[in-house]
Amino acid sequence: MALPVRFLELAQSELDDIFEAYEYQEKGLGKRFIEEVSHTLQMIKMYPDVWRESSSHTRRCLIKVNFTLKVHVV
Repeated sequence: MALPVRFLELAQSELDDIFEAYEYQEKGLGKRFIEEVSHTLQMIKMYPDVWRESSSHTRRCLIKVNFTLKVHVV
């Protein structure tokens, strides 16, 4: 069963800033970053219990392909 995904306002703002920074570095890099985030979120939605616990209420999934970002699942 896929779980819904919701970004906190601060997390969405950070994601937007990272997108802009990657686009500034290289045209299309921000888009590739968002695609990786989207793919990771799909994996989290499908397999929410697979990821390593980072606290008693959250899990952590790292985006490993060409980007550094931690996604915390609450």
